Amino acid sequence: PDYDIPAARAYGSYQELIQKETALPADQRIDFISVTTPNHTHYEIAKAAVLAGINVVCDKPMTFDLAQAEELAKIVDGSN
Repeated sequence: PDYDIPAARAYGSYQELIQKETALPADQRIDFISVTTPNHTHYEIAKAAVLAGINVVCDKPMTFDLAQAEELAKIVDGSN
């Protein structure tokens, strides 16, 4: 199924999603991303999204280890 996603909003990677969504006017951007990829990728995707100003809902585990969790928490605390 295509989930009714317009072709212009179907991205091949999280990097492309972040790049193209942040280029849109604020009122047209996504509200958040949901990270439901394999566990070892959660940190890099969540970090990139937060740094780009995109809200994140992350499947558990949030990160792969405590050091990543602490760094991500600092990044989130410093964001809007």
